[in-house]
Amino acid sequence: MYQYGCIRTAFFMSRYFNTIHTAVALVNNYTGEKPFIFFLKNYFSQNKKHGSQDRKLISELCYNYFRTGHCFNHADEKNLAAAFFMCQHTGHPLLEELYPHLNEAVHFSINEKAKIVNIDLQKIFPFRSILSEQLNTNEFSNSLLKQPKLFLRCRPNKKEIVQQKLQAKQIEYEVLDEDCICLSNKTGTQDIILLNKEAVIQDYRSQQVFNIGFNLLQSLPFKNKLNVWDCCAASGGKSILLYDILQGQIFITASDIRSSILKNMQTRLKEADIKLQHTFTADLTENKGIHKQDKYDIIILDAPCSGSGTWGRTPEQLYFFNENILAHYSQKQLQIASQVASQLRENGLLFYITCSVFKSENEEMVRAIEKQTSLKCIEYKYLPGWRVGADTLFTSVFQKE
Repeated sequence: MYQYGCIRTAFFMSRYFNTIHTAVALVNNYTGEKPFIFFLKNYFSQNKKHGSQDRKLISELCYNYFRTGHCFNHADEKNLAAAFFMCQHTGHPLLEELYPHLNEAVHFSINEKAKIVNIDLQKIFPFRSILSEQLNTNEFSNSLLKQPKLFLRCRPNKKEIVQQKLQAKQIEYEVLDEDCICLSNKTGTQDIILLNKEAVIQDYRSQQVFNIGFNLLQSLPFKNKLNVWDCCAASGGKSILLYDILQGQIFITASDIRSSILKNMQTRLKEADIKLQHTFTADLTENKGIHKQDKYDIIILDAPCSGSGTWGRTPEQLYFFNENILAHYSQKQLQIASQVASQLRENGLLFYITCSVFKSENEEMVRAIEKQTSLKCIEYKYLPGWRVGADTLFTSVFQKE
């Protein structure tokens, strides 16, 4: 157990007191209605007194508190410090000044550190009963204490150029697989490489979602270009990936419920030198906006979901998550899959993808899609990312019989 009483006077005199006090106030005033990054930006824009180092530390204190899920029943200075300690792997001046005994223990194992600050690690991720049995519960839960890394996927024939540019700026990196480069999550790349043209920012596991259907993709006829529909397109990363895998032999149609998102995707694909065949806004849960005459060889359904496989990047979503919302997501996922399945040509492929770790959104949804449509699941699998500092995704491939 760590002792607080003997250091209270030193605590209030510390130069870090205002920093941690500000972080506590931010956590307590945040309601989870919008991404925490926007909440922070709004606060810092209205409070110019914080320097860049203070802003960075305040942000880290807040995010680390969210990373510990429900280990603490309220946010105060000592609990934010304890959460900060749980997420630190090297010594830090804040801990050294306020809680030196914690600073000396930052290298301890997660289990040892949990005993020191008297928390139950199972409360980091309290939704174990609905987690997929195919995932290691403790490994996934503990991974939420670490911020994932930044990953680049080099575009075809651009890997050498990207590496040369990183080396010229003396940026440390690691090469994973053939086209994936791993960087520190704090690395700024926009002024170093031509994003989308030379490389795309894409999580390591997201780069692998089409691997399970690779042989099927290769067997599709290429007398003419394949028609692809990215039906929940968002930023278009999956479209760019498939375009590169199939060496540009596709026509891409993209839709989303939000027109603003489609405009951003159009800009991104233009930077990637990829032409979009067609875009349209559509609410696929209500059969609104679909062009029934169009048929596709491949449909990408990167389904709206809980996002639980990416909570390492957005830990505030872990903190505010209510499992009752899963029924809403499952209903929406099945509605969308059922709507778009009718647009698939015979023998065509549908890729159902989520960034979720919950079985109701994944393997149970596979069975529901098979039951409600004429699609047959060829394969599905989880792509655990915690051992390489990546997200965890679920991917599956269906074929129309």
